[in-house]
Amino acid sequence: MKKNLEIRDVKSSEVKDIIAFHNATHGDNRRPEHWAWEYRGNYPESYVFGIIKDKEKDRLVGTQGMIPIYINIGGDRYFSGKSENSLLDPNYRGGTLFQDLYEYTVNKCKEKKMCCIWGYTSAGRVWRKKLKFEVYAESLGEAKIILNFGATIFDSIQSKIKNVLKAIRNKQTTVGKIIEGIFHALSGKLKQTPKSKSESISKNKTLTNKEDSLKGQFKIVQKLRSYQDLNSLYKRLRKTYPNLIHIDQDKKYVQWRIFDNPVVKYDTDFVYEGNILRAYCYINTTKRRCGYISDLTFETPDAGDFLIENLISKLRSKKIAYVTFFGNMDNPLIDSVFELLKTYGARIQISNQFFVLRNLSYNDKTVLFDIKNWYLNALWSEGYD
Repeated sequence: MKKNLEIRDVKSSEVKDIIAFHNATHGDNRRPEHWAWEYRGNYPESYVFGIIKDKEKDRLVGTQGMIPIYINIGGDRYFSGKSENSLLDPNYRGGTLFQDLYEYTVNKCKEKKMCCIWGYTSAGRVWRKKLKFEVYAESLGEAKIILNFGATIFDSIQSKIKNVLKAIRNKQTTVGKIIEGIFHALSGKLKQTPKSKSESISKNKTLTNKEDSLKGQFKIVQKLRSYQDLNSLYKRLRKTYPNLIHIDQDKKYVQWRIFDNPVVKYDTDFVYEGNILRAYCYINTTKRRCGYISDLTFETPDAGDFLIENLISKLRSKKIAYVTFFGNMDNPLIDSVFELLKTYGARIQISNQFFVLRNLSYNDKTVLFDIKNWYLNALWSEGYD
């Protein structure tokens, strides 16, 4: 490494530089308080954030963060790190500088007693070959239920153009690719069926007396009656899926990730059968046209169906154009969510994101590296969608 470059922990006074670097790269509008919430809001003494500084130019040129999150593996609680903010100035690429930064943060994670590091990325090859991660391709899927076809097309084209402009800023595209991207945004959406299947299904769906009776036992509320209800729900799910790996949603986590989120305002629905929590959902409707389902979990198909039917009805009344859900298609519990969403007209496609995983200290590698065990959805994301 050149003498003018140094790798070290970030200082509080440099957070504004981190944010400026991120915003310039991704075209975002994040603020220092967002970073403080993300890294220091849950376990403020346990986060990891390394930087590369060019001392001669007094300039930040690389960042790598690890968000501290507890996960549950087969019923036991373990500390882990979510890999985020992996950035390197294009002018400093071509060597091992980013790998050096990453290994620096990995060693910090080991000091913090994290059992593993995980994350989502579209750069699977880099994570596999240079950063020693296991990379799971074609495991993650995205479901979309269209509620308003015209508004969905407009939003998709707008999103595609935004991504192309971001690629221009990062010097990762050409004029030809720009035209091609906009063309695909137009043609791909116009080929979809204009009428939402979910609309006809939800309007014409009839319930048998038995189904109607079962659904009459459920009640939806917007607040948990007890945070212990989530723990009890997952405890019951582990009877069917003993090696399930999920985020440990204790009171501290849910308060931080869902209710104290400074960027996203979540709608929350909890389905109870008597005093027992059977299903729940966190959904972000901050963006006017889209409902992003961060987490949709149910114990029984009836409870899941009851939740989704009510959710779609509520979103339609809010003039939401479409609903999306993201998750690990290889996990049987997540797969049941996709299957139920299909009955409401959801179209499923493979995501361009890969799940990446690196073990640091967990003993049973067979359980850890089996992608079927990972209950992955958008709750595992950075927290801005």
